[in-house]
Amino acid sequence: MTGRRFWRAAVLGLAALALFSVLFSLAAWHHVWPELPAGAFHNTDQWLGLAGGVVILLLLLRPLGPTEGRRGTED
Repeated sequence: MTGRRFWRAAVLGLAALALFSVLFSLAAWHHVWPELPAGAFHNTDQWLGLAGGVVILLLLLRPLGPTEGRRGTED
């Protein structure tokens, strides 16, 4: 993926995430989104956060191939 395509995809992804966040917040504020009872997830978010952190750490620590990590002439 070239530099411009990467940044375009990143900005588009962040814009979609921001739009979802705004719509979800408005729906929750107007009580359109159903509320879960207290303790519904039983600390599941902590375990998922730990698993996500481990995955990101493994991706950052993986060895680079012979062509990865070098900036090409294409942009």
